[in-house]
Amino acid sequence: MQHVFTPEQMRELDRRTIEDLGLPGMVLMELAACGAAEHCEKLLDDVQGADVLVFCGPGNNGGDGYAVARRLFNLYAHPVVYLLADRDRIKGDALQNLQVYERLGGRVVDVSSSDQLAELPPADLIVDAIMGTGLHGAVKGIYADAINAINEHDAPVLAVDIPSGVNGATGAVEGPVVFADVTATFGGLKAGLVLAPGLDYTGKVEVVDIQIPPEFMKDSDTDLYLMDEIDIHHILPHRRRSAYKGDAGYVLVVAGSRGMSGAAALTAGACLRAGAGMVKAATPESVQLTLAGHHPEVMTIPLPENDAGSMIPESEEVLKDAKEWAAVLAFGPGLTQHPDTVAWVQHQVETVKKPMVIDADGLNALAQKPELLQKLNPDIILTPHIGEFARLTGLSVKEISRDRVAILRKYANEWNAVLLLKGVPTLVTGPGVPVYALMVGNPGMATAGMGDVLTGTIAGLLAQGVFPVMAAVAGTALHGMAGDLAVEEIGSTGLMAGDVMQRLPLAFDVYHGRPRPKEAKEMPAGLACACEK
Repeated sequence: MQHVFTPEQMRELDRRTIEDLGLPGMVLMELAACGAAEHCEKLLDDVQGADVLVFCGPGNNGGDGYAVARRLFNLYAHPVVYLLADRDRIKGDALQNLQVYERLGGRVVDVSSSDQLAELPPADLIVDAIMGTGLHGAVKGIYADAINAINEHDAPVLAVDIPSGVNGATGAVEGPVVFADVTATFGGLKAGLVLAPGLDYTGKVEVVDIQIPPEFMKDSDTDLYLMDEIDIHHILPHRRRSAYKGDAGYVLVVAGSRGMSGAAALTAGACLRAGAGMVKAATPESVQLTLAGHHPEVMTIPLPENDAGSMIPESEEVLKDAKEWAAVLAFGPGLTQHPDTVAWVQHQVETVKKPMVIDADGLNALAQKPELLQKLNPDIILTPHIGEFARLTGLSVKEISRDRVAILRKYANEWNAVLLLKGVPTLVTGPGVPVYALMVGNPGMATAGMGDVLTGTIAGLLAQGVFPVMAAVAGTALHGMAGDLAVEEIGSTGLMAGDVMQRLPLAFDVYHGRPRPKEAKEMPAGLACACEK
């Protein structure tokens, strides 16, 4: 699990390191430049004689750029600094680095007009040290012209700390932005590097150690974390040899309607693939036989339906025993927004006190009666994509996109529920807990039914006793890993939700530390046995 910092939090860490430890800011800048220069070398075939264009703004990000240019100069590269600010605006450590670079004989072009950026010379590499993490709003003027010139050039780009144009706190992009091939970020991950749309511009992110003590980072008030495979390993349940199906929990899935039996099948199947002991799937009676044909392991319950093939409030009596039997309920996929079904869903939210996963049409039903959102229990998990979240909150997609983390945190606390906001990254939080970000999955998963599989995966983990927030986190990770395994085996184009569902057990194996399927096939038998032991 990695801390993800806002620019303000990182500035406070810098301040503590400088003031409390007595490590000068010039030293931190030098360490940053050293790390960034090393990544520049990796992007160059040969650093000696390489032509490098270094674009620098007026602040400390520019100071990092001057220091990078100096280090490359000393490695016998040919850097040229494009200075995009009046020299009287450059202060402190940044000014000192600029002066040292010039004393060495480093070349500087003072840019006073966009005409100077119209035809940049050929180069082997471009370094973006224009704006840094303190940006608010859109980049304008000469800085915008420089960004456009960088993007039009054919040289690879290394961004210093963050691509210019990306908001370091939210990932928002409101104007021109540098497309980087590599971002060398200093001290720790910045929120703008892991949140959309900023993450689309970073290229490969490399964290450079600038000697901020780990204890300082742990003491920081950050509450955004990027999850990794080790975290998921510790969250996932490990089944005892003596376990039986009752230990793994029972799930009731209420899903599907005429024409959407697949939603119910995918959700119920994913519950079992995620390890639930038993699953009952309730669906309108005209769909029940089709659903039963998908998974013989899933018990089915036919529900009364209306002329549209959707469930009706009279289903409540039919489901009474099943609701008592189940440890967890999952509903929403494929239910439709027929008024009869909406009324039933709303009644469940008001009356059921067991853990629930609500998705798709279940969320749409809540959006039609927003006062119910004030009555949720903390064992409820809502799994909206950004459009569904907009309907639930009454905010626009644009408003949410400006600061997804803050808005998600606000409504998790206000509604007293676990929220999972789908996307890249997927964000998970709950009342009074941090926000967890997960960079999982692949573009091939952008297809129908994937959300149904995610709903079932989370419900299956809940049934096994995983805490709701962690069930949402681990369910997202399993779902993404299963998607990656499917792509490795069959490719991304034409990937289907069922392909992901079938590979959930293999995803468990990966997180439990067993070799991935391809590795297992290539591994000698004796070594494979040793690993299993």
